[in-house]
Amino acid sequence: MSSSEQKLREEIEHLRGHLGGTVEALVHKADLPARAKERGSELKARVAERGSELRDRAVEAAARAREAARQAPKDRWAKQAGSGLMLARDRANGAQLVSVRSKATYELVSLASGVLGGALAGAIFNRIWRAVSDEAEAPTPTAMDHSIRQVLVAGALQGAIFGLVKAALGRITAKGYRQFTGNAPNR
Repeated sequence: MSSSEQKLREEIEHLRGHLGGTVEALVHKADLPARAKERGSELKARVAERGSELRDRAVEAAARAREAARQAPKDRWAKQAGSGLMLARDRANGAQLVSVRSKATYELVSLASGVLGGALAGAIFNRIWRAVSDEAEAPTPTAMDHSIRQVLVAGALQGAIFGLVKAALGRITAKGYRQFTGNAPNR
């Protein structure tokens, strides 16, 4: 085998390796659920970290204020402020606060539910529109070849379907969250 043939084979092998890496990168980019899950994990970790930082800062602030209240004159107002700060410290330590992670989880699930709901509502609307009209697509507000009546009926039907799907999925998401976590999803 000549040196030019050997160089050509080496270049082909190099290009195959490079092409394989490119294909893997494209597959990863096309895998939206996996990318969304990765991004959700990243956001969840950042929210948890930030929640811990905020809780620690609240505990420190409560401790400083309590100490300042101890050193202040022992009148009635100072005692009440100190006891209020102790209550705030206890709550910040987790006694009665809903966890930041739990709220972030609900927000992520709610976001995913909203995206899914939008796609579902669009599909339902398109199917209903094709069934009740002779057209494959609903008229847009700027479509001058349709009457105002057709445009308004399409808009009202689309709004009703989107509102119904949003309410149904929002309720299902909230009930499922409460059943799974035991906490009401306070927004």
